Amino acid sequence: MSDAEQNVGWALPTSPVGRTFLSAALILLIAGCGPDKTNVQLRKDKQQLQSQIADLQQQLQADRARIAGLEKQVGSVPTLPQDRLDKLVTVHGIKLGRLTGGDPANGVDAPDEGLRIYLTPIDETAEALKATGAVEVEAFDLGLPGDNRIGRWTFDSATLKSRWRSLGMLRSFVLECPWQKPPQHPKLAVKVTFRDELTGRIYDQLQEVHVKIPTTRPATRTADNR
Repeated sequence: MSDAEQNVGWALPTSPVGRTFLSAALILLIAGCGPDKTNVQLRKDKQQLQSQIADLQQQLQADRARIAGLEKQVGSVPTLPQDRLDKLVTVHGIKLGRLTGGDPANGVDAPDEGLRIYLTPIDETAEALKATGAVEVEAFDLGLPGDNRIGRWTFDSATLKSRWRSLGMLRSFVLECPWQKPPQHPKLAVKVTFRDELTGRIYDQLQEVHVKIPTTRPATRTADNR
């Protein structure tokens, strides 16, 4: 036994088979210490699949909206043929801005007097698109049982055109919706439906918002009501 073998407390294998097994074990150990190329490739494949799924979901939404628009065209002016629409930049979805929610008309700390909706049509690349159409906004008080809708507001295409705002990062239609029935709870669900004027496609988006509701204060006592 060599001095090195005595120092480490074990003997190196002397047979060819033993040395082969030792070499294989060392290779596996060294490979395990480095980055796993298989896992890296799997992560890349997963990211690519997720991106493809997102694109397919957006296309599916556009196809569903187109079908719904075609189904509701009875008695209305037909749109352009699909082969011509495919050559244009058209609406493929809508999104609601993060500022969508309560509208404190009398100041930041005051109770909200309605809703303010930030609606942006988007094209197939999710870019903002100034496309007009008809809009319906519905609000639901999530704290109420049964029929909890507290308001419904509609905007035709002519009205919508005048509500476009483009300032800095803001590129949206801004819609004010005064309370038709004041909410009793701060948590609301807002549903926005957009019917594109060009294609007839219909898109809707549902978003939960929080609003400031009026607080009930006791009546001030006077000499007449003592």
